[in-house]
Amino acid sequence: MKIGSSYKHSWRARTSSTTFSLLLGMSLLASFAGDAMAAIEFGPADYVVTQQLGDPKPTITASWGSWTGYIAYTDSMSALETHELVFEFESPDYFTSSNSEHWAVAVRADGVTDTDNDGAPNARGRGVVIGNVTGYPSNPPCGPTQNSSAVAMEAFWSSGNCVYGPSTESQGLSNNTRYKIHVISRMENWFTEKIENEYQLWKKVGGSWQLLDVELYEEFSGDNPSPTTLGGFFLSTLNAGKAWTFYIYNLTSYKCGYGQDQCSN
Repeated sequence: MKIGSSYKHSWRARTSSTTFSLLLGMSLLASFAGDAMAAIEFGPADYVVTQQLGDPKPTITASWGSWTGYIAYTDSMSALETHELVFEFESPDYFTSSNSEHWAVAVRADGVTDTDNDGAPNARGRGVVIGNVTGYPSNPPCGPTQNSSAVAMEAFWSSGNCVYGPSTESQGLSNNTRYKIHVISRMENWFTEKIENEYQLWKKVGGSWQLLDVELYEEFSGDNPSPTTLGGFFLSTLNAGKAWTFYIYNLTSYKCGYGQDQCSN
C-alpha cells in the first residue's frame, strides 16, 4: 500500500529435529522473555494535524517544527519482540458522516521506504485504520466497516492491504471526545510463527479512562508479506477534500521482550 495515496489492493524461526537446535531455540526464547523491561524508543510527542481545502497534504506541527505529509519513524527489531504504539487523539470536526478520510496507523512497520522504486513510499506493517472505510471492498476476511467513524484492524504490505472491518470494528467515534489507543504486535508463538495484532480503544470520561473495545487478528506465516523485523511506525491520512483538525497527544513507541502481551504497563 502506498503512503498518501488511495488504497491499492525476515526473520523466520526454523526448527530442526535435533535436540541441539531445540535447546538453542528454547535458550533464545528464554533470553528474550527474560528482558521484561519495556524500552521507550520514541516519545512522548504531541502533534497538531490540519487539513485545509485545496492542500494535497495535511500540515503537521510538533514542538520541533512543521512539515506536510505524515508521521513516521524507522527502525528494526527482532521478530520475537513485542511492539506497541500508544497515543491519545481528539478532533472537533474529523468524525462526520461526510468525511470519507481515514488514518492508517501501523507498528512493526515501515512507512518510509520506496520498495518498488516508483518515487512514493510503501506502507508495510500491522495496525489499524481510524475513520471512514465504509467504501472498502469486501473480500473476506477483508471488508468495510459499517460505521463511518470507527477503528478497525488493518494489515499493510507493499502491493496491498487488508482492513478487517467486519470482525474488528469498534464502537463509533465522536468529535470533541478524547480517545486513547494502544496498537500492539507480538509474536505469540515462535514455533508456528503466529503473530497477534491487537488494539485497545479507551475513552476519557470525566477524569478516568473507560475501555471501549479490545480487538485482534492472528497473523500466520505468509499472511502479510511485510517482514516481521520491521521496527518502525507510521501515521498517515488520506486527503478527500475536507478541512479538519486532528490532535495527537503523548504518542509513545515501546518495545519489550518475547512473551510480553504489551509493553506500556
